[in-house]
Amino acid sequence: MAHFVVTYPNKENNHFDFDYYLSTHLPLGNRLLKDYGLTGWEVEKGRPNARGEPPAFICITRLYFGDPEQMNAGFAAHGAELKDDMSNYTNIEPVFTLVETVGNSGK
Repeated sequence: MAHFVVTYPNKENNHFDFDYYLSTHLPLGNRLLKDYGLTGWEVEKGRPNARGEPPAFICITRLYFGDPEQMNAGFAAHGAELKDDMSNYTNIEPVFTLVETVGNSGK
C-alpha cells in the first residue's frame, strides 16, 4: 500500500477553506483517482498546542493507494486538474510526500 501525504504549512496570511476542500476538492480527487487505486483518505486539521502556539500545518491529508505505480499513473493523468482546483480552497503551496508505514500501534 502507498500513502501519499499532502501537508499545508501554516504561514502568515494563508487561508484554507475546509468546507470546499471536503465537499468539492476531495470528491473530485476521489472520482479522478479511484480507477488508479485510491482506496481512501484522511484529513487532519492543525490546532494550537497546549501553550497556544499555532500548528506547524493547517491541514494534513493522507491518500491511500493500492500501490505506488498506480498512484503515479493517476497523478500523471489528473494531477494538473487537481492542482488547478487548489486556488479554490487555499493560497498555501502544499508539500507532497510518498511515505511508507514502518510501525503501527495496531489501532
